[in-house]
Amino acid sequence: MKILRNKKQFFMSLTVLFLFFSTNSWAATYNHIVAFGDSLSDHGGLLSYNPIIDANGGPGAPGSWTNNEATPYGGDVWLDYLKNKWDASLDNNAIGGAMTIGHENAGIQALSDASILPDLGLTGQITDYLASSPTYDSDDTIFAIWIGGNDCLEFFRGEYYTADPSILIAESIGRIIIQMGSLYADGARNFLVINLPDLSKTPAFNTKDATTQANVTGVVFNFNAALSSALYEFESANADVKVHPVNAFTYLNTIIAEDVFDDSASSYLKVDEDCNWDFTNFNGTFDQFLFFDCIHPTTKAHKLVAAEVADIIDEDLDDDDDDSCFISSSYENPTNQRNITVISGIFLIAGFAGFFLKRK
Repeated sequence: MKILRNKKQFFMSLTVLFLFFSTNSWAATYNHIVAFGDSLSDHGGLLSYNPIIDANGGPGAPGSWTNNEATPYGGDVWLDYLKNKWDASLDNNAIGGAMTIGHENAGIQALSDASILPDLGLTGQITDYLASSPTYDSDDTIFAIWIGGNDCLEFFRGEYYTADPSILIAESIGRIIIQMGSLYADGARNFLVINLPDLSKTPAFNTKDATTQANVTGVVFNFNAALSSALYEFESANADVKVHPVNAFTYLNTIIAEDVFDDSASSYLKVDEDCNWDFTNFNGTFDQFLFFDCIHPTTKAHKLVAAEVADIIDEDLDDDDDDSCFISSSYENPTNQRNITVISGIFLIAGFAGFFLKRK
């Protein structure tokens, strides 16, 4: 009976071992998020400067550029959902209206030029963050950057200093990489960088003529291609860096193509010439719609973005862990990777069991 009991205990242990090998969750996610960006990420950033902005005749700012349940403004952005999903802490430095350097609003930028406000762009956000002498665990912290949309919007409005899109792209991407280098020098090793969605699909442009829409898509596409190349070079030049790229361009188009929302164009709202919504005509719920205004997604869309980001990072971390094991498989095919892991566990259990029975 004692031998039988030992055998049962042994096979129970092997079962636990098998379950360990067959799990999809090999890697832990990040416990701390440090974020930089614009209104796609801002939740309270520009609002914190409202006393200064209002005192100088500026436009002020809402809590966030998305809806709070069924009411305008102040809702959670993708970072809030990601933080909750991971049970992580969040240091959100994003500022609505931020460009890679400076602010898209002329009045607010004038306050920065007069040293009444700091540089609210990506360059200033990261400079100020590093000046605060932050402390963090490099392994458990991810630095999130989503920026460049306002650079492109300034360009499309004819308010950028150059009409050459290649100059716009080179300068904007260059600033992103320079600031990532500054973070790296401080100890940052894990980066999440989201590219630009197809702005031609937003209500700001989706009723424009076909030529205008094609030009907008072309600039954004080239921006993203340059960003992808630059991120690859940055990661290749720093062997201890992990960059998690997220393709918002493809994801937005997929959501639209699959009709995830009832009306992705938000045509139910009247838009004035400055692309502002008339909420007095609103009779539905924001959950029906992808866009909250001309550019920004609803909070439901933000939640979907957070889920997509989490899935991509989980896959990236799983791939990294498996690459360091004796058995690894195709980086491009996580399904094969999981199957090989399960099969490996089965053979390992069979080997242990045969060894045990042979000895008995």
